[in-house]
Amino acid sequence: MNRTRTTVATPTTTLLEREQPLAQLADALQTATQGQGSVVLVTGEPGIGKTALVTAFSTAVAGRARVLTGICDDLATPRTLGAFRDLATSWSPRVAEVLQE
Repeated sequence: MNRTRTTVATPTTTLLEREQPLAQLADALQTATQGQGSVVLVTGEPGIGKTALVTAFSTAVAGRARVLTGICDDLATPRTLGAFRDLATSWSPRVAEVLQE
């Protein structure tokens, strides 16, 4: 089996066959740096590597961009606005506080 290997700028993570999703994330970042922010939804089956992909990308762009993440886990107890609450805790203490109200 021929696998393409992509290494992202982190010493502990090697991603296999992730060129296209990494390019899509890079395109979204490029668009954001031009003044058009966006939301990127990373979806897939459990264990497919969504967290590894986002973590590797976030590490690679650290210092150039802030990546906010939120998780919607089918196996966890549903939380109202759960993913947005996750985002808020890494974005702004005030936003997190407002969402708690």
